Amino acid sequence: KIFVERTAHVGILDADTAIAWGVTGPALRAAGINWDLRRDEPYGIYPKLKFEVPVGIGSKGELGDCWNRHMVRVREMRESVRICRQVLEGLPDGEWWGKVPKILKLPAGEVYVRTENPRGELGFHLISKGGKEPWRLKCRAPSFHNIAALQAMATGSMIADIIAMVGSLDIVLGEVDR
Repeated sequence: KIFVERTAHVGILDADTAIAWGVTGPALRAAGINWDLRRDEPYGIYPKLKFEVPVGIGSKGELGDCWNRHMVRVREMRESVRICRQVLEGLPDGEWWGKVPKILKLPAGEVYVRTENPRGELGFHLISKGGKEPWRLKCRAPSFHNIAALQAMATGSMIADIIAMVGSLDIVLGEVDR
């Protein structure tokens, strides 16, 4: 009862505002947007796995509020266990160590790769001129975009509610500190 009262209708981040701020992952799905890279642009083993993408439904508050962000995360933890069980069941017997060279030589070119992270989309833009070090590397960390949207969520709110908002975004300060 107390948790619902402190999180429902608090820190609302509607779908349009979330998209405008570049919010991804659970915070975006809590706003009702059914988007997950693992399903919508699958990579790795994800096309072979069965899992549901939890999306906010607004049953206790409004779409995009703190309650929906927390409930999406709880449901995602259950789906993560489901994914882990499928992966473990599919592991072949035998040695799993791979041989990787100590120094990787990158071919000349440019690439952007993004993956679904517990906090949203984690992306890397790499430009190489050839050689063992990238010429340029840029990381797109989800926590940076998610905490930036706090400005939109907190406007007109009580200061005490900001704690619930930040907690529901589940930021990592190392991603935010640039």
